[in-house]
Amino acid sequence: MEKARSPRRSTANSVVALLLLCLATGATGWIGWQLFDLSGNGTFHIARVCTVCGRVERVRELERASPAALPLNGDQSESIVMMIAALGGRVPSGGSSFHTYETAVRLDDGSIRIVREPTLPLWKAGDRVRVMRGRVEPITRQG
Repeated sequence: MEKARSPRRSTANSVVALLLLCLATGATGWIGWQLFDLSGNGTFHIARVCTVCGRVERVRELERASPAALPLNGDQSESIVMMIAALGGRVPSGGSSFHTYETAVRLDDGSIRIVREPTLPLWKAGDRVRVMRGRVEPITRQG
């Protein structure tokens, strides 16, 4: 046999559950409002981290017999640039040497990216740059 619950006990349980639900809702709303208020007052400024920025460690000239002798680093854009340079006649023929410039950039996360280009770069060791799509670009300050 099942005992029937008294209406008074189930009403008390419902009131306690409703009270706890209201307290939880109020606390959540208060925490949300405090976080919103903090984001607007500038106390916590979140800096944007540049994942492709770094400093030039070295720039050096490489002299090779032909573009085919260059070991590519697996960057698809680099191999396309070398192929276009070879097809465009920028590669000397007849056993002459092929000049390319290698730039080593230490990114802010500590890793090093090596980029090879057919022309003399404008940057030198210590310059702040970013590596985008297999190319080194100078960082320009705005404002």
